[in-house]
Amino acid sequence: MRTLNLKGHLTLIKVFVNSLISWTVVAGIGLMVHGCQNKNSQDTENPKNTTTHQAVDTQKIQTELNTRLDDQIANEPQNPKNYYKRAKVYLKKGHPQLAIKDVGAAISIDSSKAKYHYLKGKILWERNNAKDANQSLNKALDYNQEMEQAYMLLGEIHFYLKNRKQSFQNINEALRLNKLNARGYYLKGMNYKEMGDTADAISNFQTSLEMAPPKKAISYFTNAIDIRNNSVEAHYARAMAYQDQGAIKKAIQDYENILTMVPRHRKANYNLAYLLFNQGKYEKAIPHFTNAIEKGEQYVEAYLGRGAAYKRMGKRKKAREDFEKVLELDPGNDIALSKLAKLTQNNS
Repeated sequence: MRTLNLKGHLTLIKVFVNSLISWTVVAGIGLMVHGCQNKNSQDTENPKNTTTHQAVDTQKIQTELNTRLDDQIANEPQNPKNYYKRAKVYLKKGHPQLAIKDVGAAISIDSSKAKYHYLKGKILWERNNAKDANQSLNKALDYNQEMEQAYMLLGEIHFYLKNRKQSFQNINEALRLNKLNARGYYLKGMNYKEMGDTADAISNFQTSLEMAPPKKAISYFTNAIDIRNNSVEAHYARAMAYQDQGAIKKAIQDYENILTMVPRHRKANYNLAYLLFNQGKYEKAIPHFTNAIEKGEQYVEAYLGRGAAYKRMGKRKKAREDFEKVLELDPGNDIALSKLAKLTQNNS
């Protein structure tokens, strides 16, 4: 099964999401993510047009499944629910051909159920058949206009097809229904990333991090990095997640990876300097505070951090200069005033 776990083609982010994808949208957050196959090649029900599928020993597979469903279907061949349930089992077991056959049977008996059309669309999309998947998902929305997962999957499909407007429209509909949908923000971030809008990409990735459980967030962005290792945004997002969890060594590694790609990355330099400072590695922290300052001359926090590092190293003159610079940029800054007062007291 492919998942936009950012474990295939896109991640959003996935930024953190041409950094995070060509790729897959993620997943860790549960986002279905596609493999590295070209989404423009569609898989139809004609075996000649499908991605290579190994021959399926139907009888052997069925013996591995819940025989209760088989019995129920035999006893109630006109009950669509049982075909639908078995289709989900087949899909979970990794047998989409059997799943599509069963969900098709369910729809032929009762075509009014949104969830049947959604499952069909999901299977078709996993088989790279974007055109028919899109049709099935829209059919699902005809019967249930509040189906969050259908909007999300359409948003993913249009992301891969580079239909940015349609992707945003569907993701926003999903977020309208559930403002806590972490993967929705992630996929928006991926769209922004592909459009070259790094600021909005990072903003949406950060929101997705806030919404997602920490372990899932890390898995999410790790998938993105696996797909596109040179994604600055993905490394930055994962570094922040590691930092939030206290996995400092791993966070430092990600920040260092970013700086091999973008040596003057302001936030990565500052965050790395901050972590090194907290480890007592003041001499190593100072160059990164300096890089952050050079990238943003009015970076008050970086001046404060560098000043504190100089102070810890006994370089009082340099520390004073940095604290005075802070007051020049931010008159009345309590931290700088306190630091300067202590320097003055120690000199007296």
